Amino acid sequence: LLEELIQPLRQFLAPPLWDNLWISIIGTTAKRLETLLRKTNFTSLGALAFDSDMRDFMTLTRDLLLSDEYASNAAVTKACVPLGRLVQMAKLLNIDEVEDVLDVVSSLKRKGNWDWKLEDAQTFLAL
Repeated sequence: LLEELIQPLRQFLAPPLWDNLWISIIGTTAKRLETLLRKTNFTSLGALAFDSDMRDFMTLTRDLLLSDEYASNAAVTKACVPLGRLVQMAKLLNIDEVEDVLDVVSSLKRKGNWDWKLEDAQTFLAL
């Protein structure tokens, strides 16, 4: 639906402006989703479904961006930090053992793909 609403604007905007518009829309959407999702309890199946939805959302975002600089998920999450946070949230939800949280977080930090504070992750997982 979102794509259908703004797609007509694409023909009137230069590619960098289109990319900025799309990243802004996705960023705003992701911030609102994060606020709502922080208050939600997830089942294991729900966490898997959320992870799948985030992968689809990332693919849609990447496909709609025109610049080659957004060809990878890492580039998209660096350009749109709120979307990256949702992806990280999905990763957190799909960790099986509490002991594995630090391993996953430290691995993602080394790769530069982690924006959450450890306290935020702990608070979120305590839900």
